[in-house]
Formats: sequence, C-alpha cells, structure tokens
Amino acid sequence: LLRDLLVAVAVVDVNGITRFVNAACAALFQRQEADMLGRAFPLAFDGERLASSGRHAESEAQRADGTVVPLEIACVRSSWEAQPVYVAAFYDVSERLQAETDRADVERILQHALKAPLTAIINLPQVMRMDSGLSPEHREYLNYIEAAGQRMLRMITQSLDLHRMERGEYTPEDKMTDLVSTVR
Repeated sequence: LLRDLLVAVAVVDVNGITRFVNAACAALFQRQEADMLGRAFPLAFDGERLASSGRHAESEAQRADGTVVPLEIACVRSSWEAQPVYVAAFYDVSERLQAETDRADVERILQHALKAPLTAIINLPQVMRMDSGLSPEHREYLNYIEAAGQRMLRMITQSLDLHRMERGEYTPEDKMTDLVSTVR
C-alpha cells in the first residue's frame, strides 16, 4: 500500500536510518529508493514531536541537484520488523506557496488600483457641497458617500500595511496619540 501511494512516504527508525521509501519519496529527493535504504534519511525531522502532537510541520528538503523544496510533514509512530519507527508523509508545498504569493501580489495590485477611483469618490462630495442649491437631505447623502469612501480607503491602507508587515517591508510611523481617547 505504501509503495503505490502518490504521496512521498518514508519509514525512518528512531536513529534516523531509512527503512523504507516509496517511489514518490525517492523522486521528491531525486534519489534511488535502493540508495536511500539503510542510510540516514536526507532530512532531519523530530518524529517523536510530530507523532505525539498530531500536527504537521513545515520544513525544507534539499534535493540531489541542490534545489530546495518547501515541505509539509505528517508523522505517526509505528513498528517495522519489531522495531519502533516513524512513518512520515512529505508533501511538496511549492505550488501552494507560489499560489499564495501570486494571490497576495494580485490583491496588492488591486488595492493600489482601487485607491485612484476611491480618491474621486471621496473628493467629489466635497466639491458638490460647494453648490448652495443642495437640499439638506442631499448634503447628508454626500456626507455618507464621503465617509464610506474614507472607511474604504482606511481598510485598503491597513491591508497594504499588513501586506508590508508580512513581507518585512513595513516602517512604522512615530506619532503622538491621545491614549485616553484610544482607551475610551
């Protein structure tokens, strides 16, 4: 069953020695199955911690050609030929990470693109209020439009700031703040 899985699977003993790998695992590490058996597994991982936590871990594997592949690892305790082992599944998450990066870039581009028309939405009510013939009701509508535009602009700006923080590109601004009003 393990041999035919499309997911990379390895059986590694408590000393880190490879007892079994399937074809998907050998391909992931760009090695031959037979060359991996009886040797230290090419990626160090804490099988006991992973197995006992029931969670996945993130790591990176270096392939035979030197390229680095981001991985997600799941692991369980088992036995192999009456010896304690860890059965680990390795998932190449390169495509998922690239898709997340692409999505974030598209969001950032869209946010920047939305700022220009939003500026017009915010500024046009200010210009329209200069018309003395507007009814109080219409002035209230313009106030509502401007306030909604300001809220949207703040949300876009905060989202762009969060994106910069995630990428380590954010520079905070030092400014005076009324702490009492903030707490209220």
